[in-house]
Parts: sequence; structure tokens; C-alpha cells
Amino acid sequence: MVPSPQFDDSLYQELRSYVVRMMDRGERKNHTLQPTEVVHEVFLRVAKHQERLNDRNHLQAVAARAAHHVLVDHARSRKAQKRGEPDKRLTLVDAHAVRAGTPLDILVIEDALQKLGERWPRQREIALLRLWEMTVKEIGSALGLEETAVRRQWALARAFLRRELNREGDPR
Repeated sequence: MVPSPQFDDSLYQELRSYVVRMMDRGERKNHTLQPTEVVHEVFLRVAKHQERLNDRNHLQAVAARAAHHVLVDHARSRKAQKRGEPDKRLTLVDAHAVRAGTPLDILVIEDALQKLGERWPRQREIALLRLWEMTVKEIGSALGLEETAVRRQWALARAFLRRELNREGDPR
């Protein structure tokens, strides 16, 4: 029997650096949520399922999903309070970003991902993992897909998300 991958120090540091980059892009400076808190919450969520993880890439994918949900949950909670500063902003700056350099509310991104998932759940999964900076190879390994299939699905998902996010910014 192959042992489950571990949420070790290297994965902790990698995930924390992803969270820091995501939160630094367009975030307000006095944010109440700290990257370490996000990573600790992710650890608690992932630890419940660790025995079912196949390899490090699978663990990384599960951790990325959990981090995304922590940030979305926090944004929803803030929005529900109906007070304080404007909603949290985030910029997707990746070589394959949907709208590179443009600040986007994480809830707007989540809404676009939900719409994508209603029609194409696999593309939503790939898009989420790409936005969390997983490589095509890592995603393929985590999801059991060939790299060419991941690239093709990501291209379609990116086009869908670009359309949705551009529609979001359109005042019509």
C-alpha cells in the first residue's frame, strides 16, 4: 500500500506563497485575513481527506481548492456584513491569466467559475487549479488527464471565463 502524501513544510511554504501572491494582488492593505490563517484553515480541511489522496499533485490540487474556498467564504462573509470597506479585490497575473493586471473581486471570479462548472465541471476544475498557479503537468497528474487534454480544456475554460469576466465589467 502506498502511503498518503503528507502536508509537509515544502507544501506549506508553497501554498503560503500562493496565498500571499493572491492576497497581495489588489488587496487592501489592512486586510483582516492573514495568509497564515488561510493556510492553517486549508490544512484543517485537507487533513480530513488526507488518507484518500493519491500523490503530491493530488494533495496540491485539493489544497488549492480548499484555499480558494477559504478566500471565497471570507469574501462572502464580508459582503454579508454590509459595512466596512469595499469587497476584496484580486488580480490574476499569470502567463495564462484571463484578464491580466485587472483587479477582480474574488466573488466575481467565483460566479464565473460556477457558471463554467454548470456546463463543464472538468473545465471549472482545471481553471480553478490554473488560477491557483498549478502547472498543466501537475493538473494532469492530479486529475488523471494527459497534458494535451488539460491544455485544450484550459483554453476553452479561459475563453469562457474571459467572456464572463468582460461581461461583468461591461456597464450595459
